[in-house]
Amino acid sequence: ITQNAVVFSKGIRLSTAQLPLIASLGIAKVEVIRKLKVAIFSTGDELQTIGEPLQTGQIYDTNRFAIRLMLEKLDCEVIDLGVIRDNPDTLRQAFIEAAKQADLVISSGGVSVGEAD
Repeated sequence: ITQNAVVFSKGIRLSTAQLPLIASLGIAKVEVIRKLKVAIFSTGDELQTIGEPLQTGQIYDTNRFAIRLMLEKLDCEVIDLGVIRDNPDTLRQAFIEAAKQADLVISSGGVSVGEAD
């Protein structure tokens, strides 16, 4: 490696392969950006966990499943808070707790024709 050469491009994920090389250059500290923390939850009394039997009026919670898969593909740290029932106080508290834990909060729900929506 020549002096002033770029060893790693900006944005590379540092792992056990890169860190020893950085150390071999005498570099003790590097500036990094941590993964984005995203809290997700679904809302609705009608939601059922995928794989569980459906009761009358229920649907599977597929939105949260799809959102989680997309976020994982983007290498985000996902905080899955599950399903929040249709209760305004519970929902408010879920948003407050999610905001404390994550950089971004994504919720899915509230689009049905139920009274709570």
